[in-house]
Amino acid sequence: MTAAAATVQPNTLRGLRYLAGRLLPLSLWLTIFCGAFAFIEPSPYEYGFIALTIIAALRGMAIPPVLIVPTLLLALFNFGGMASMAAIDSGMDQVKFIAVSGYLALTAIILALIIAEDPRRMAIVKSAYIAAALVAALAGIAGYFDIGGLYDLFTENARARGTFKDPNVMGPFLILPTLFLAHDILRGNLRKVIVSAAILAPIMIAILLSFSRGAWGHTVVSFALFGWLLFSTSRSTGDRARIVFTAIGAVFAAVALIAAMLSVPKVADLFQTRAHLVQYYDGGEMGRFGKQRYAIPDLIKHPNGYGAMKFRTKFGEDPHNVYVNAFASYGWLGGFTYAAFIAATLFAGAAAALRRTTFQAYAIAVFSVFSVLALLGFIIDTDHWRHFYLLCGATWGLFAASMREMRSSAPETIRKNRLSAAS
Repeated sequence: MTAAAATVQPNTLRGLRYLAGRLLPLSLWLTIFCGAFAFIEPSPYEYGFIALTIIAALRGMAIPPVLIVPTLLLALFNFGGMASMAAIDSGMDQVKFIAVSGYLALTAIILALIIAEDPRRMAIVKSAYIAAALVAALAGIAGYFDIGGLYDLFTENARARGTFKDPNVMGPFLILPTLFLAHDILRGNLRKVIVSAAILAPIMIAILLSFSRGAWGHTVVSFALFGWLLFSTSRSTGDRARIVFTAIGAVFAAVALIAAMLSVPKVADLFQTRAHLVQYYDGGEMGRFGKQRYAIPDLIKHPNGYGAMKFRTKFGEDPHNVYVNAFASYGWLGGFTYAAFIAATLFAGAAAALRRTTFQAYAIAVFSVFSVLALLGFIIDTDHWRHFYLLCGATWGLFAASMREMRSSAPETIRKNRLSAAS
């Protein structure tokens, strides 16, 4: 290689890295925004993440040691699925199922790396996610009220599904941006409060019109946890008072919004049906919860599980329990490592939320949603929800960033303590 060629190659690499660095924010925004379009396969989100992964690789990123934990657990989880598939007669549907699991796990790790390197990128995630939620919500509302003949496209069983295949997925997808907007209302000036409230209203209406009991409960508990964590971690009496009064105002606003929506007869009728905690297909020996109770002891006899997507063959429907499905589709190895991954992510999320950092509010919002979503997994399959892995990636990225910020601030804290002791 000539000296000229040797000089050109490093210059080219530096140029590519510079270009990737410039493209990364736009690519991240577009990818998160495309998460709203989940009614087509493959989704634009898939293509966006492929591009984002290539750009991140060209950009080059350090790997925080702590991210070895989720990477290893997710790798073992998916290895369990492959082992189960190999041991049990499987077709292309099963191969696709496990391949999707592996791809989604990769999206969580890539997002964690991007946020860990610079947690200020959560502002990009926030902006894109709010825009995506607004698009999905407006589509759901337009479909529900048959605006422009969109009823068949954006509803299912008289429930708003927006740009998703299932109302039970759209509802939970909308919750994190509602917390982002609630925080803007809490902390913003008058103009920001008005804009945030105007965006929040249709998103909350869409959650109601999804008629998803899980989404309703998820919203209430996440908001309660979010408010409690903000209150508990606030240092100012004034901030705490503002949180309390804003929470009271939010309750009155929510009640008024629900009352207004229930004044529409078709909304009131379906609300009365869906508001029951247990539906006709839930209870009984052959209800979905009864099938779960039968499957749990039966899975003890099957170290490799039933195989991917085989639970529905055996019981006539999916398990509607992500933890049961982990053992059924990924075997004992997958089941135990999935449970360990959830536990580790909850720990990481709580640690990031309670640690005083420049991005603590983001960590509190993400933890408030993820922790409730982990509980929701006991009544619904969440393992292939894109925004579930987005939350996992954000949790680990913020946790890694909080550990780095804590280490960098430790010498300064020690110095201040020594000066204080000396004086």
